[in-house]
Amino acid sequence: MVSGGRQNVIRGISRLPREEFAARRYGVTKTPYFSIKTKKNKGESRRLGVVAGKSAAKTATERNFLKREARGALRDIILPGMDVLVIFFSGAKELTKRRLWEVLRETATRAQS
Repeated sequence: MVSGGRQNVIRGISRLPREEFAARRYGVTKTPYFSIKTKKNKGESRRLGVVAGKSAAKTATERNFLKREARGALRDIILPGMDVLVIFFSGAKELTKRRLWEVLRETATRAQS
């Protein structure tokens, strides 16, 4: 998909609605930087939700960076039929981009198994 000159943007239909995790039937994997919640969905689609509040990063630029990097790191490793929610904590802004990708991918792979 090409949108505004950028490729591989996650479409709105694959984003995870907030209500989906209200039932609490999900698995949780935590790190000092973020928490990943996973749950099987009813279809074959892969859905991703990312939460980065003010406690994770003070400025909107930093929060948007964390969200973009999480979507980029997890785009190709989320299994079909899975919902994944990433919630960033205050320690996340201390990570370098490379280390953020490594920790996200490793933790998401572990969370889905």
